[in-house]
Amino acid sequence: MGDFSSDGIRTLTLDVTKEDEINTVVATIIEAEGQIDILVNNAGIANKGAIIDVPMDLWHQIYETNVFSIVRMSKAVIPHMAARKRGMIINVGSILGQTPAPFSGVYASAKAAVHSISDTLYMECTPLNIDVVLVAPGIVRSSIARKAISNIAAASTTGLYSDYFTSAGTTLAASFGRTAMDTNTFAQRVVDDVLRPNPPRYLTLAPLARTWSFFEWLPRAWVLQYVWKVQAEGPRQISAQTN
Repeated sequence: MGDFSSDGIRTLTLDVTKEDEINTVVATIIEAEGQIDILVNNAGIANKGAIIDVPMDLWHQIYETNVFSIVRMSKAVIPHMAARKRGMIINVGSILGQTPAPFSGVYASAKAAVHSISDTLYMECTPLNIDVVLVAPGIVRSSIARKAISNIAAASTTGLYSDYFTSAGTTLAASFGRTAMDTNTFAQRVVDDVLRPNPPRYLTLAPLARTWSFFEWLPRAWVLQYVWKVQAEGPRQISAQTN
């Protein structure tokens, strides 16, 4: 986060895994402004690794940040929005929350939980006149994407999946550099869509978003086999041929 003071914006430090900090920040905003109009839940951690190779402490860390933070923030903010019968909650999920990819299982499962929580909040916030928007990005050139590539489960590079994982990681890194949507472009698109008079319940954009949406209409087993071949088996075979 840069310095926004010149734009009249005040920033506050918040660890979304700590309930006391959340309550303090929300109370500070209510005292200063009297209301909270929009809550954006975008905190997240990503990693790369096979399901069985990711340490359990990292599983917990990702779920605390990506999933439970949304519950904590909603508990703290929704009562204030409900009192005014007005507000908007924007939860940032991922296309991987719809269909996972090899070696992204921890992140994908957390985002699937975000999608389910968002759908439920959408229903439960209807009588409160609070809009809930789920944003499911495709490939965006963000810091979380770069960190995911570097935050590799060591066991996946040497264990059962080493042949697949090394080539899949290389393919992922290349795709982020080649096709990813610029962060500023993504943010502006989201702002434009959610501030419309009738904001969408679900918003997906950036590369691969349309492809992943189309997967919803196809047989699940076929889709999973296709994603495996494209993102794991195919890159492994290409890597084997060139080495």
